[in-house]
Amino acid sequence: MNAENWNRARSNFNHNWLKNRLIVTLSRTRNVLNGKVHDEAIWADLTALLSEWPERMAEAKDIMMSYPDAASPRQSVETSLAANVPKDVAGWLADVAVQRWKEQESPNEKYADAVGALNDLDSHMREFNVLLSSSVAPLDEGDTCALERLLLAANHLGKAMSTLGRLQG
Repeated sequence: MNAENWNRARSNFNHNWLKNRLIVTLSRTRNVLNGKVHDEAIWADLTALLSEWPERMAEAKDIMMSYPDAASPRQSVETSLAANVPKDVAGWLADVAVQRWKEQESPNEKYADAVGALNDLDSHMREFNVLLSSSVAPLDEGDTCALERLLLAANHLGKAMSTLGRLQG
């Protein structure tokens, strides 16, 4: 996946789905449970979003898996130098650019944090789905704590994906 496609995929997942749909709906659910608002549509909205998670999890994994290659300056450096310098020199300069990028941007740490946040959200999603499927009444206090953990995990993933940043290229 090139940088442009990666940026689009990350934005669609992180902004369009995670932040503007899931986190907003989880916050609405918390407000309903806390008695702050009356929102009859919340349960249908929450159920719909939770049912989307397996597909969205796969989408997020694809985005994460493609990050190292899409973010690396190697391809753009080699491509921009190909017409002007011998291939082995372009390769050597690309190696230097990649090393400098790793030292300045710490992509491995950002990547590890994002992958950890995704796995954490997945774990909390599964936990919350089990609680919802076993509840016979509206959510109780334990379920509310699980909702808070889920909301924290979703926010952590949103921040981690934002930290990966917009790629150049």
